Amino acid sequence: MKNILLILPLLFLVSCGESFEDEYLLCKTVSVTMGGRETAYEDTKAWKYKHTPDAFIDLESTPPQEYPFIKKDEQGYRYFKKILYSKDGTENGFLQDKYHPIFGDRETTYKRGLYDVESSGYVSVGKCTKAG
Repeated sequence: MKNILLILPLLFLVSCGESFEDEYLLCKTVSVTMGGRETAYEDTKAWKYKHTPDAFIDLESTPPQEYPFIKKDEQGYRYFKKILYSKDGTENGFLQDKYHPIFGDRETTYKRGLYDVESSGYVSVGKCTKAG
């Protein structure tokens, strides 16, 4: 009986750890900022994604595009980033996704080229819901 009482606190600590299940998501864009100007956006289509511990995967692309996990901030947002390359193999920009698994908030940043110039990309803000 004493052995069981010693094991219970250990089991409790293990069960309180962060567990992660893959999520299938439907995401819609609600606004887009391009060249410093924000525009409301009514997305009629929900785009399909898969959120895993290691990646954010665009299931609408052929083949599906995977954005590797890079960090989690103190507010719970998870960041994913994919470097884009030109046909000659040189780095030509990036796509970064910022997603919150509880609130469903999603922000996608696209930067074209090697410079952080507002006119060379866009930021879209969206909302995601879990799919079935």
